[in-house]
Amino acid sequence: MSRRKSRFWTFICSLIPGAGEMYLGFLKEGVSIMALCAVLLACDSWIGLYPAAYGLPILWFYSFFDTHNKAGLPEEEFCALEDNYLFHLDQVFTPGWLEGRRRDVAAWVMILLGLSIFWRPAIGWLVSMVDAWMSPGFSAAFADFLYQIPKFIVAGVLIIGGILLIQGKKKELEKDDEVS
Repeated sequence: MSRRKSRFWTFICSLIPGAGEMYLGFLKEGVSIMALCAVLLACDSWIGLYPAAYGLPILWFYSFFDTHNKAGLPEEEFCALEDNYLFHLDQVFTPGWLEGRRRDVAAWVMILLGLSIFWRPAIGWLVSMVDAWMSPGFSAAFADFLYQIPKFIVAGVLIIGGILLIQGKKKELEKDDEVS
């Protein structure tokens, strides 16, 4: 792998997620980062999963600093680096990976993602129906309440999950005390 790269062009390319890695010769890693960026953007804008956009700054910072860290390595260490994909899906999706508990989790994730994609258009349609029969002030308050329901659901799931984790730890500690 050629090490001699312009510091100016390394900086310019590092501003685009994945481009800096590609400029340094790590094509697989750069393509992986660019693909993940495209997926996050698609989830945010096309599908309507707006929280996916929170991953974009994290991905940008990772790519920026990864590029500069690699560019600053000594010659021997730089040449020893291997170009790998960011995600090795062949290791994740092994035969039988979607069985038991994972299957249940995947099913719930798919249901929740489907509902979240369906939610905004359904609320828009419902509010337009209510707007025809009620006052504009009521329909605006009704729409605001309906748009907030997913936040209430996520907050409830997080609270219940936290309580279950605490109870699990408490039971684990009680078991350890009984054994001792």
